[in-house]
Amino acid sequence: MTSVDRINQITSNTVVIPARSSYAAIIGLNPSQGARSPKLWNAAFKAFDVDSQMIALDVSPENLEDLLTLLKSDSRFLGGAIAAPHKEAVAQFLGNNLTNEARLIGSINCLFRDESKNLCGTNTDGEGALTAFESVFGQLTTQTILILGAGGTGKAVAAYFASAVNEPNQVILSSRSQSALKLSKTLKSDVVDWSSISKVASEVDIIVNCTSLGSTLAVGGNPLSVEVWSNIRASAIVYDVVYDPDPTPFLKSASNVGLRTMNGSAMNFEQAVLGFHYALTRGKKNLDSAIIRDAMKSN
Repeated sequence: MTSVDRINQITSNTVVIPARSSYAAIIGLNPSQGARSPKLWNAAFKAFDVDSQMIALDVSPENLEDLLTLLKSDSRFLGGAIAAPHKEAVAQFLGNNLTNEARLIGSINCLFRDESKNLCGTNTDGEGALTAFESVFGQLTTQTILILGAGGTGKAVAAYFASAVNEPNQVILSSRSQSALKLSKTLKSDVVDWSSISKVASEVDIIVNCTSLGSTLAVGGNPLSVEVWSNIRASAIVYDVVYDPDPTPFLKSASNVGLRTMNGSAMNFEQAVLGFHYALTRGKKNLDSAIIRDAMKSN
């Protein structure tokens, strides 16, 4: 059995490995159903005249390790993107082959080969989210920020947003599990129980949804109740890192009460720029980012 046959056995979508010098992949539960990364990366490959292509690999948690083992052993696989819900599991698979940022966060969304051709991971979620947000609303300094969710994406976003404000306790974390409490100790941020979000809703300037609620993984979900939405201050900004569907139920609720909103499209774009840069340069990031952005924007 060939490696391609084996990949098709363990993925949920039909996979065709490109007949090119190399290839990249976005790996998640269902990225074939609307992920933007393949279009963005493939436009950048073309701009740099690189004989490569990104594909989508849908894989369940049960089959993830088998898939990663196959890709790790394939010299043509240069890296790619990791989508929900596999970001923490892939970080564990890679062991010590993580950047400092990824070690701190404990999850990755980007795979790349280093100069020794080892498969490595980093996390561009936080950097991408912060860059996208500040490009629209300006720098964070004195704002109070409520971050919903403390999984792989939430950890990364919280770490970067906490580094951008004057004091880390301006960031308030909340999650449906105990992960927010653990993360708050690491970041020295504040924390609120998921059932008590309504108590702080009127005090925050920015609310960021980093859960999967409302995405294609949890269609129709909304992390905040009607009671909470009625308590949010009119000047607040509501940011959903999810970009599909657009708008999410979270952002629909925000718009219905007249709040300013932003979805995850710009964050996803910045992630793609950063991820491509890592993968194509073996982590050196010595290309002109403007060329990557221009190529991806033209798609």
